[in-house]
Amino acid sequence: MKSFKLFTLIIAVAFLWGCSGSGNTTSAISSNTSNTFVANGGNATTSGTGNNGGNGGSINFGNYYGSGGYSSDYYDYYPFFGDVSVTQSGTLDTSFTVPVVTPTYGANVLTISNNTTATLVTSSPCTGAAGPVYLYSNSPNLYYCDPSSGETQATDLIVQTGATLTLPGNYTTLAEYGGGTSSAQISLSNTVTINGTVNAAAAGVQLSIVAQGNLLQIGPKGLVTTKSSTAGIDGSYIYLYSAGVAINQGTIDTSGNSATVAATDGSNGGGVDFEADTYLYNTGSILARGGASTSGNGGKGRHIHLYAYGADLNSSGTIDNSGGNGALAGGNGGYNIKLYGGADYYDGNYNYGGVGNLIVGGSVLSNGGNGGTGNGGSGGYIDCESYGGKLWSNPTVRLNGGSSTAAIGGGGGDYNLYGAPYSEGENGAESNGIKLSGSINLSGGNGATRGGNGGYLYFENDLDYYREGEAYGLLPSPAAAIVGISSLTMNGGTGDTGGNGGFYSIFNFPYYSENMDAFVFGGLMLNQVPVSATGGAGTTTGGAGGAVWFNAPYIFSEFEILYEYFGYVSISTSATTGNLADIDVSGGTGATGGEGGVAWMAALGTLENTGAINANAGAGTASGGNGYDEAPWGSVAFMSMFDVVNSGNITASGGNGGATGGYGGVVYLSAGGQTQNSATIAATGGNGTTTGGSGGGIFMDSYDLGPTIANLSGLSVAGGTGPTPGSSGTITIPY
Repeated sequence: MKSFKLFTLIIAVAFLWGCSGSGNTTSAISSNTSNTFVANGGNATTSGTGNNGGNGGSINFGNYYGSGGYSSDYYDYYPFFGDVSVTQSGTLDTSFTVPVVTPTYGANVLTISNNTTATLVTSSPCTGAAGPVYLYSNSPNLYYCDPSSGETQATDLIVQTGATLTLPGNYTTLAEYGGGTSSAQISLSNTVTINGTVNAAAAGVQLSIVAQGNLLQIGPKGLVTTKSSTAGIDGSYIYLYSAGVAINQGTIDTSGNSATVAATDGSNGGGVDFEADTYLYNTGSILARGGASTSGNGGKGRHIHLYAYGADLNSSGTIDNSGGNGALAGGNGGYNIKLYGGADYYDGNYNYGGVGNLIVGGSVLSNGGNGGTGNGGSGGYIDCESYGGKLWSNPTVRLNGGSSTAAIGGGGGDYNLYGAPYSEGENGAESNGIKLSGSINLSGGNGATRGGNGGYLYFENDLDYYREGEAYGLLPSPAAAIVGISSLTMNGGTGDTGGNGGFYSIFNFPYYSENMDAFVFGGLMLNQVPVSATGGAGTTTGGAGGAVWFNAPYIFSEFEILYEYFGYVSISTSATTGNLADIDVSGGTGATGGEGGVAWMAALGTLENTGAINANAGAGTASGGNGYDEAPWGSVAFMSMFDVVNSGNITASGGNGGATGGYGGVVYLSAGGQTQNSATIAATGGNGTTTGGSGGGIFMDSYDLGPTIANLSGLSVAGGTGPTPGSSGTITIPY
């Protein structure tokens, strides 16, 4: 190449702007016509100074290669790490079959066939006849009276359909924080099967059920509950554990009760921990919702955690820890929902856990409750992780902030997915890829005085480990993908000042391989889904347009830095970045229009864009907004070490104004090979009734394979019209 000094690549750290069996088979295949991603800011529903719209949310995802401190052997063996793609087409099949697991029974199986209340005793109540079911204080063993042998410790528990087992608090300490004043804890040395109901003897009593054998199963008609039946008393925590397989086909419910009594808040939900040392299956409902209140505050949801420590977690049921509606404030969605397939823990001596897949369908809900005179509740948080396996997530996700009729709307929640490696020596495994689909809404709630901000989606495929100089193997392609989603929407809400548009970032981190003496790229990057991250309309000021960054992990101000540090730098031409969809990051309207947003794309290989890019500033009844023209890259920037090929129309113009037009932005196309443009590009000034805005700038260059193909007749940097017209901008094509 002729010069590294003149060539700049935009790769900046992407900061966010303000996851016995019946043998039944579940089905969860995404529809590529109805699935959307929405994380809009909420609207301010009443006028007034400071009653602003919420900001749009964000998406940030891709492949990550190493956090430092690890050998480069992995990258030297396999320089191609997998693609990153976002497509409207395709489906994601997250169906699975719940296996038929035969319980391994012990010697003393306790079967509950009628409604039974266990008693708390200090000495054996057995008298030679069949007698009660009972517990001792501070002991998890469950006993019954056998006519021939007297006191008998149960090895297994079966609760039949239609029967209820009620357990008293046998511990004054809590099993876990998450609602409750005492706990009922039982542990069976083998299996637990619940086809009826298991509950606690009183409100405020937590429930812990442990199966140390091969199975804990809640059947389709099974219910395990500590749901509050009294206003003002929270639901209590439930802990369920199997040393083998865990299956829920019924209902686990720790929800709070609704309140209709004056000046009484809705009850908070209790937490749920559902764990298995091997496989975990959920096709039923797991609930920890806050109760509603007709006169007080809505109750808060509480956490729901599902862990399959040594194998796969499969869920197609309903998981819901939403907050309750309130006449005052709405309750927040539960602090978090955690879904983990596999585990990679180190206790100071050894690793435990194992490789696991995470497959999620069904519904995952953690909405904030609606508020009246108080604020709307915030949406909750979902954390999905797989260790050394695949992570496929295709549920209906709702993490919306609650609305408020008199105060502030709640913020949308956050959805996190992490494909982690499993790093135990020779048994280690890399993440096997992340795929995401489904109907997803993380929007902020509307509020009288301010709209809530949209939430964020973040997922990362972490390719960070090697074992003893040997790579784990080639990764799937694409390694990180959003499939079957028709649109991505992260618009700012309306208000006195409109909310800013959101942020959309895709990354596929490059890595320098000493073995290859080359700066290698992770794989292809492709976006085929339309993006809208516009500023919200404002009575006073429109919100600024959002930001779109494709492949922006590092800043290399000049490639001369690479040259001086590494010597000769070679880069694979197969490392292509492509955008084939329309992108709208325009500013919102207002008395003063909002500033235009930015769309920056970078590639170490060819960069191709066919989508229309709208980075215009918003129109203003007084003054038009300005295009983004700050150094070094302005409104729209396409940069590549090889070719830049653009056939999508680009606009980065100033907004029209009732009096003064805004000035245009800057469009920057730069290629280490050749820049080829066949589309129209406009960075014009906005029109005004008194003064037109100045035109912006267009810069194109080709450093190695010139001349630049610019389509000169389609380029415009004209000033806006008006009695005093705006001055023209500049077009620079040095080669």
